[in-house]
Amino acid sequence: MRTFIESLRRYHFFSLLSGVVISNALSLLSMPILTRVYPVEGFGIFAVFWALSTIIGLFSTLRLEVAIPAVKDAAEVLGLAQIAWLFSLIVSSIFLLLWCLTPIHLLVSTVPSGIMFGACVAVGAVINAQIQVQNQWAIQLGNLKSLSIRNIFEKLVTIAASIGFASWDLYGLIWAQLLGILASSLYMLYSNGSFSSLKISIPNSHTVALLKKYRDFPSQNGPATIFQILSAQLPPLIYSSLFSVEALGLYNLAQRLTEAPNAILNSALSVVYYRRMLSAEKSDMKRIFLLTLRILGLTMIVPTILVCIFAQPLMAKAFGAAWEHSGMFLMILMPLMFFRMLYIAGQSLFLVLRELKQDLLVSAAIFAASLSGLIGGYFILGTFEGTVAGSSLLTVLAYIFGIFLIYKNVARLASAPNKI
Repeated sequence: MRTFIESLRRYHFFSLLSGVVISNALSLLSMPILTRVYPVEGFGIFAVFWALSTIIGLFSTLRLEVAIPAVKDAAEVLGLAQIAWLFSLIVSSIFLLLWCLTPIHLLVSTVPSGIMFGACVAVGAVINAQIQVQNQWAIQLGNLKSLSIRNIFEKLVTIAASIGFASWDLYGLIWAQLLGILASSLYMLYSNGSFSSLKISIPNSHTVALLKKYRDFPSQNGPATIFQILSAQLPPLIYSSLFSVEALGLYNLAQRLTEAPNAILNSALSVVYYRRMLSAEKSDMKRIFLLTLRILGLTMIVPTILVCIFAQPLMAKAFGAAWEHSGMFLMILMPLMFFRMLYIAGQSLFLVLRELKQDLLVSAAIFAASLSGLIGGYFILGTFEGTVAGSSLLTVLAYIFGIFLIYKNVARLASAPNKI
């Protein structure tokens, strides 16, 4: 245990954790205010915006940024960042053209169909992509304190803007989020000293060489990430076509609340875990993995059970009577939150061992479970709650499968004395 605590200190865990805790505490504290100044429909439309911009943003970089922390050469880091930036611009521009020139907006019928909404999604996707790149660059530089500051700064800007834009009704939350992530992106560019990564260069032989060298990331980890993001963000898009925007708003609040524990513990701990595993002895990996699971499990099991029992009265008291039914969605999503947290904390082991095919397998299983559970719940029960429950239940089973697969890897390496 003492060695684990020393690792946390060495890799700035407590600095990262403080930033994540503060930013998520600010978010949770602001929710009772926002739910009283924005209509339920506003949260529903925001859910569709955020799902689309997140999916497009992370898909558009080809997942090349994941390679950055392991790259030693500064020129290669810059090259990877520039390639990711260029692809994010291209993909987001294609989306905006399709949104304006084709009827794809009919797939999400609950949102406005005009150019304004499509432009917000495209801009959000580009900024999200840039944040992902800069976060990985900060890890490569060992500039982890900037990640903590970024979380707080982004949240403060977003909350202040959300309150200020309340008169904008349905678009207020979207514009506030765009302003927050833009401020966050600019801060990371300044902190990393990486404004040169925004330079757009014509692809050349160096670009091709980098893509070949790190082709296993876009070819294997890229699809894995796409499956993971789709598992989390595709359901709200499907729900928007099946149920009312008001019901989607109730679901969105519960979803945002269940994301807070994952952000508080995993965004800090997973970074520490990844860096610790990069330098760990193979024989020590099993102990690190099991200790990480034990700490997370013991920390969250009691709060998870209590929230499941008292979800609806808690939601009504905290956010207003109009949001009481959101507690039903919160109760359904809490087990999913718990097992997702355990899996994500150890998932980076696949990257450390370059077992990207296994990462892809688990991500595909999670996606398939989420989608098949959603379809089964909808056709069997026919209600929004039943649909969410079906998706959540099968996804929990898929996360358990992923945890078991990680354990099999560390158990296999337990007797190996060499470093990775």
